[in-house]
Amino acid sequence: MIATAIALPKADVHVVRKSHFGDKRKFEIYSGFKVREAVESRRGKSVTFPDLASGIADDTYAKRLALSAAAKTLPIANGPKLALWRGEVRKVLGEVVA
Repeated sequence: MIATAIALPKADVHVVRKSHFGDKRKFEIYSGFKVREAVESRRGKSVTFPDLASGIADDTYAKRLALSAAAKTLPIANGPKLALWRGEVRKVLGEVVA
């Protein structure tokens, strides 16, 4: 991340935390680190990527499904969960992608 900021000094650098490892409180090392301050002082953002339900993640991985295919082929109960997760992903990544 630091190398990217040095190589591309005018680029916006964003950090995406993966919530599979816990909510943003679990990232206390990053949160208290000078790199976060540097990223955010240069218009960068720190966002948390939502965790996909383990049943859906396991099925898509085991069956090697794209999420669009999973929405059509996974058990009906997983459809709303997947749609909700995809909406959360759009919202989170929409903060950093113009």
